[in-house]
Amino acid sequence: MSRVTDPSRSSAAVHAGFGVLVAAPLLRPGSLLLLDFVYGPDVVVRWNQAPSVQGPVNHAPLQALLWLLRMTGPPAAFLFVFLLIFGMGYAMNRAIARVVPQTGNATRIVCGLLYAVNPFTYTRLVHGHVGLLAGMAVVPLLAIALVRLKEYPSAGRALVFGSTIAIVGFTSIHMAAMLVLLVPALLVIVGRPGARWLAISAGAALVLSSWWLTQWVSTPPPPFGADDLTAFATVPAGASAPGHVAALYGFWRVGEFVLPRDGVRAWPLTFAPIAVAIVWGFIYWWTMRRRAAVTLAALAILGIALASGTSFPPTAGTFRWLYTTVPGFTVFREPQKWVAVVLFSYALLAAPAVDRLARFADPPESGSHRFPTALVAAMLACIGLIAFYGRSMILNFDALRPVRFPADWHTANDTMRREESRALIFPWHLYITFPWTGNRIANPAETFFDVPVVASDSIEVGSIRTQSRNPESHAVERVVFDDGGHDLLDETLAGLCTRWVVLYKTADWETYAWLDSSPILTRAFDGPTIRLYRAAIPDCTKPSGRFGLGIP
Repeated sequence: MSRVTDPSRSSAAVHAGFGVLVAAPLLRPGSLLLLDFVYGPDVVVRWNQAPSVQGPVNHAPLQALLWLLRMTGPPAAFLFVFLLIFGMGYAMNRAIARVVPQTGNATRIVCGLLYAVNPFTYTRLVHGHVGLLAGMAVVPLLAIALVRLKEYPSAGRALVFGSTIAIVGFTSIHMAAMLVLLVPALLVIVGRPGARWLAISAGAALVLSSWWLTQWVSTPPPPFGADDLTAFATVPAGASAPGHVAALYGFWRVGEFVLPRDGVRAWPLTFAPIAVAIVWGFIYWWTMRRRAAVTLAALAILGIALASGTSFPPTAGTFRWLYTTVPGFTVFREPQKWVAVVLFSYALLAAPAVDRLARFADPPESGSHRFPTALVAAMLACIGLIAFYGRSMILNFDALRPVRFPADWHTANDTMRREESRALIFPWHLYITFPWTGNRIANPAETFFDVPVVASDSIEVGSIRTQSRNPESHAVERVVFDDGGHDLLDETLAGLCTRWVVLYKTADWETYAWLDSSPILTRAFDGPTIRLYRAAIPDCTKPSGRFGLGIP
């Protein structure tokens, strides 16, 4: 269909161009500070489960990649976001080339962009859900690996397929769980290799994932309950929930960032052409491969139903049953993540329709020596529609921007490095807004300060204040919140083996004036945005104290 001399290169160039457009604001120096992702001066890589770690440690390999990228210096955040967007689009481009091989290059570009540039990807990116997006970038590679295994079965290709499954798990526990739907669907769409090869793949995936699975199953499940379903419910609730989810919206946290639909009165109409392409594509799939058509449609419908969660009355009961009954399903306390499955099916469903449009604009019998003006115009129109529907990713609206830590933070850090000890971080919030960040972010202490820190892991969402199982957190919370707790500060600092107390001058910091009344605290530094106290506590270079958590 396309007259491009080297289709793979032109595809890569287009997806790279969109990756640059999205990541370009991060070319300036600074750290990337988001709600659930802090890419600061340092990167913490956790390979082992610990009380201070909420959830599994499956994403340690992704953290290691981030650590390596940090070695590049200031471009690290730009490179990471670029690789995310480029990887999602180009991986889906290549997957369509193998799963729907009759499609042309222009079709693959359009469907790859639909997968990478959309309201769902934007919402997840600006809230820092980079693991989920990285998992979405790997899933198309899983489809490619399965096609190769089906075409030319071998132990090596079976190992590649199983390793790719494991890599999905290394990026996101949620994407790993979604493979329960995605892998059987791919086996129907692509075809099923022999049981021998699938057994090798399953074995490889389990072996490669055993280091984090064994740790995860040996720890108590997270204390998620009904309050979580309420706090993280898809919005809006009611009959319109599936429609918003189908249009790639529905994230529970609204109002902080400019969504692509904001300012567009009839925004559903901008999704209509995409919906038409999906339905039209389903019809072509039905005429070509009926089982694949039904599977892709069922995958999209099931994804929409699961993503609607408890917000849509017909699905609420089933979702609550899954949540309370199926082991591990509590990871989907925030149901809208299932839109990742919907997007995957959309990209594959739309491919035949987009290809028909391309062939209509540039029929094969029109000759190979003229410039395909109509084809270029049609594809630019499709790309423009996708870019507009996900326009916040390109226009940015200051959602992604590098942030420089204030100078007094560096002074406080240098002061603590002269006498290394742990630092207790106040105010006691996991998520916090600083005047110099603008948006609410995860506490950046662990990635900024060069000393170990004791910081809050209380999520404070809806009616939930904390779900921490960390005994250190409980000890600090008694000091902060219990009646008479302030009197326990001295022994708590000693038990935590902590000589430094850091007070950010933001949020409710003025309620921590009681720190000045402590007989063992003295101000070591007082800057415009941060205050540092030093505690006169006994030597704690060996395990001792109330909590037995000294620094060796």
